[in-house]
Amino acid sequence: MIGWLVDTNVIASLIAPNGAPSVKGWGRAVDERRLFNSILTLAEYDKGIANLAGDDPNVPRYIAAEMRLRPVSPLEYCRSATPSSVAGGPFRAV
Repeated sequence: MIGWLVDTNVIASLIAPNGAPSVKGWGRAVDERRLFNSILTLAEYDKGIANLAGDDPNVPRYIAAEMRLRPVSPLEYCRSATPSSVAGGPFRAV
């Protein structure tokens, strides 16, 4: 198996202070390099953030989480790549 396609509800539980303990335990146990998300997950986050009130205290946390989910573009990766970083593995989220 290559990895896990993580859906929005799993990511939400991982980042929530009161997220499900079983999901948080699973997240600690799995190799982070084997976790993937889809463009649909990003769209759900964009929609959810857009629907929050501007003064909602969760806005900064949700935006930070959504930015961490966005993959590095191949062009950006190539600009910052060094021989040691390329050998380190696949593209990573930033």
